[in-house]
Amino acid sequence: MLKRSTNIKLVTIGFLIVFSLFSGEAKATGANFYIVPTKGEFMVGKNISAVARLNSNGNAINAAEGIVDFSEDTLEVVSISKTGSIFSLWPVEPTFDNKKGLISFAGGSPTAYSGSSGQIISIVFVPKTASNGKMEFTTGRILLADGSGTDIFIEAIGALWNFIKPKEVPAKEPVPVPALPKPTTTTSQELSPPITEVGVEKKIEAPPISPNIVEERIRVLGVEIAQLKKILVVLFIANVVIIIWGYFIWRFRRPRA
Repeated sequence: MLKRSTNIKLVTIGFLIVFSLFSGEAKATGANFYIVPTKGEFMVGKNISAVARLNSNGNAINAAEGIVDFSEDTLEVVSISKTGSIFSLWPVEPTFDNKKGLISFAGGSPTAYSGSSGQIISIVFVPKTASNGKMEFTTGRILLADGSGTDIFIEAIGALWNFIKPKEVPAKEPVPVPALPKPTTTTSQELSPPITEVGVEKKIEAPPISPNIVEERIRVLGVEIAQLKKILVVLFIANVVIIIWGYFIWRFRRPRA
């Protein structure tokens, strides 16, 4: 494992030296790394966009590498991006380790860069707890494009952030509701008529029927029956007459053989 790590370092150093040979000599006044934003107050759970930059202080550089240490107990890396970087070649891809709180990178470019705000990588963090969090470079190298790969790294400016809990929205106080007047109550005794007796069955006696009334009703019934008999006899005789009459008509009108 140690041999493999040594080989990776040798390859990285060799890569940086090779890129430094693309330009001629330049005056070295020292270059530095820094983190943007350097300070700030952020809410827990909300993403923070940070950028690792370098200031060449007027020098022409074409390679750099570094390791960034961050507070792993309060910060967590969500993503790292190379978009917009001054480097186009990466012998060591930008990586992060949230358990150890480390970010590492090594990049270079065929063309030299000179400026005060060269973007290396952009990082998205998310605060985990209400506390403080810091980022600082533990190691760094910035190579001069002087044909020899001179390291002109002199310092790194880290970042110190403060994390706060999201503001709680106070609950709205309930609007008091005016008391309604009590309705007047009316008892059932006032609505219902007085009941003198409850659940007492009263027997209603029918008036006595007079014998004369009974006899009269029987007589009327007998008369109605007699009339009905007369009507039936008349209907019977009429039917007989119709049948006989029909027979004679049929008899005399029948053609003779």
